Amino acid sequence: MKLFAHVGMPKTGSSSIQNTIARLESDAYRYLPSMSPNQSSLVVLLFGNEQILKSYHKFRKVGQSLEELLELRKKWKRKIEAAIDDAKAKNKLVILSAEDITAPGMRVVRKNFYKYFAPRFDEIEIFAYARPPVSFMQSAFQQRLQSGSFADGSFDLEILWPQYKKRFEQFEKLFGRENMKIKTFERSNLHEGDVVLDFAHEAGIHIPKEDIRQSNESLSLEATALLFVQRRYGRGMDTGFSDAFKVNK
Repeated sequence: MKLFAHVGMPKTGSSSIQNTIARLESDAYRYLPSMSPNQSSLVVLLFGNEQILKSYHKFRKVGQSLEELLELRKKWKRKIEAAIDDAKAKNKLVILSAEDITAPGMRVVRKNFYKYFAPRFDEIEIFAYARPPVSFMQSAFQQRLQSGSFADGSFDLEILWPQYKKRFEQFEKLFGRENMKIKTFERSNLHEGDVVLDFAHEAGIHIPKEDIRQSNESLSLEATALLFVQRRYGRGMDTGFSDAFKVNK
């Protein structure tokens, strides 16, 4: 039984991959159930320690308490166990996609991720796209604006640096270099020039072109500038309640 774990990086078409594959059903693979197509929150919930749970931006912004998160963890562990058992019974490939797990501060999550999944699968492949530094930093800047950063007036470009070694070295040590593949995220390097089709090619599954959902496209320069002004000088991002992300969008 095999797990194909897609771990990012952020800003490499992950949203399009996740939103496409989460809505499809197949006899060949099973996408693990989650709170949303992006399984980053699920992975952090399952494998983060208390400090990470309290500080993780997606939980903090909707105002979830540590007690609520620990109860939610029990519920989702049962769901994941059931999904893995079902996939095993039907001999399906299991797919997971969670780009936040590569963040430099997620060492504990990555370690617990390995401890949980390694005994449950005969084979685990870790797969990631790596975006070249400049284009990654440009895209990461936009993403941080969208998620509410820079509202306090800070403008620290250091936090945008990709930090490739910190993101990937631990995976290599835990799972072995032979079980890991990192692919440069450039259109010319993708199967048929499309990241979703390339992901399917790498995972060994079929995704019809007509089912592809493009998501989280880049903002224009003008839109980015306008959002920066709103974040720094306007109301900023609404946080602290369950519909915060929806209201912000």
